[in-house]
Amino acid sequence: SLTKYFDHIIICGEDIKEKKPNEKPYKIILKKLKIQPDEVLVIGDKPLVDLAPAQKLGINTVCLSRKTQIKWSTKIRSLNEIFSILQPK
Repeated sequence: SLTKYFDHIIICGEDIKEKKPNEKPYKIILKKLKIQPDEVLVIGDKPLVDLAPAQKLGINTVCLSRKTQIKWSTKIRSLNEIFSILQPK
């Protein structure tokens, strides 16, 4: 399971009431966890909803896309590929 590689997983609309696509959920997460944007990785399958607001704050983003036509700077086709991006602490 990938959960062992993360300190926290926060789900918008469940763990916090604010929802995407705005920056507020990401700001809340950064403050709650007392971390900087460059210490976070957001993985999403909807670039405009999941990734664009995070990227505006300087958060690293990865698009999970099985469709080749989606354009994003860092893209994976399967969560298994995330291991090639993650660096050990």
